[in-house]
Amino acid sequence: MEKEIIIDGNNFSDRFGFDLEIKRKLTNNLDWVNYEKSKKDLGKEETILHLREILKSCHESAVVSVKLQITELENNKGETLFNTIIKIISDHKSIELELK
Repeated sequence: MEKEIIIDGNNFSDRFGFDLEIKRKLTNNLDWVNYEKSKKDLGKEETILHLREILKSCHESAVVSVKLQITELENNKGETLFNTIIKIISDHKSIELELK
């Protein structure tokens, strides 16, 4: 399903206005369809894989923190990628997220 986004040049006259128009068009309402699937797909297992990839290239000062995150997830604690994404979106006051 394609969604048409229309940027109206009458709504801005400079770069700042353009940025506001883009933000308004792209972040006002966000519908996440089939989020339960995404919650599973971006859950514990995928998050652990992601963190193990990070371990391969992260700065040595971050290794202990990343390993702790992995341990927490292995113990059914900690934050999954899905939870992190939801938190980031929810922190934006201009975005209304609807999970369907």
